[in-house]
This record gives sequence, structure tokens and C-alpha cells, in this order.
Amino acid sequence: TPILFVLFYLKLKQLQEQSFKQNFPDALTILGGAMSAGQSIVHAFEYVGNQLDNEVGMEFKTMSERLLIGEDADDVLERSSNSFPYLEYFFFISTIRINLSRGGQLKEVINKINRIMFESRAMEKKKNALTSEARSSAKIVACLPVIFIIILKFTSPENYDFVMFQDGGKPIFYYVLISESIGFFIIWLILKTVE
Repeated sequence: TPILFVLFYLKLKQLQEQSFKQNFPDALTILGGAMSAGQSIVHAFEYVGNQLDNEVGMEFKTMSERLLIGEDADDVLERSSNSFPYLEYFFFISTIRINLSRGGQLKEVINKINRIMFESRAMEKKKNALTSEARSSAKIVACLPVIFIIILKFTSPENYDFVMFQDGGKPIFYYVLISESIGFFIIWLILKTVE
């Protein structure tokens, strides 16, 4: 059960990151539009929070509320960077902090970040399209040993018992396990090299 808990936790983190990457560009678009309309950064944050009904929107709303009651902008932004531990959000928060402390055209900076995020999302979609066949093949290959064991259990119970429970069959079981692991590692390396 500890392994299942770890797998569940990792899957949850992965879903959270996917949700962030899907919603954050929308937040930047809304933020850029609000700032182009002449709103201050605080009111633009508030506007994003009101427009988006998700975690990203809630974070922007929280930032605007803290800034409106007079909390230090640097502290609010630093605290917010811990909410989404992703490179894109850290880059966004760092850029806002630097811009607020030194002054500058925040509207232009937001639009540039938005463009970078849009291009990054397009590249990610392209990468997923290029690797989808390989990922599907890996999932099918992963299922084969499990399906084989289930079929073996019903068609030949004595061979199933030999492979699963007897000392003579253990090398076969471990060979399959190790071969699968090596195969998945190689597939993972190949998918990582796709740009």
C-alpha cells in the first residue's frame, strides 16, 4: 500500500501541474487585457481572480486581497510563488517583483510573458503529438505481462504456480520484471530526447 500511496500522490501532482499549465496562460491573457485597459496591477489581479474559477484564479484573487489591505507587494508575491512550484510561475512572479521594484512597462512585460507561454504550450502540444504513438505502445507493452499471467492462471494453473510461487520459476518472473523495467527506462530516455 505505501507504493500505491506514492503512485497516487505522484499522479495527483501531475494532474495539478497539467491543470496549472492549462489555466495559467488564460490568466496571463486576462491580466494583459486588464492592464491594457488601464487597470493597476492590483485591480488586474482582482479581475483575473473574478474571471477564472480555478486554483490559478483563486491565487490571483488572494494576491489582490492581500495587496488591497496594504501588505508589502514583495512579500505577497514571494508567498504566492510557493503556491505553484513551477518554472513558468516562478518566472512570472520574479518578473513582476523586479518590475515593481525598478519600475517599467509592466503591460509590455506581461504581454511578452504571455507570448512566451503561448509558444511554450504550442511546443508542448507538438511534442505530445509526436510522442503519442510511442507512449501508447509503451502502455500496451506494459499490459502484456499482466495479461499473459492472467491467461496463464486460467489456462495452465500448474505453470502459473510454478512461475509465481516455486523457486524454479522465480528466475522467469524476475527476468520479465527486469526486462520490462529496462524497456520502460529506454522508452523514457527516448521520449525525453524529443524536443
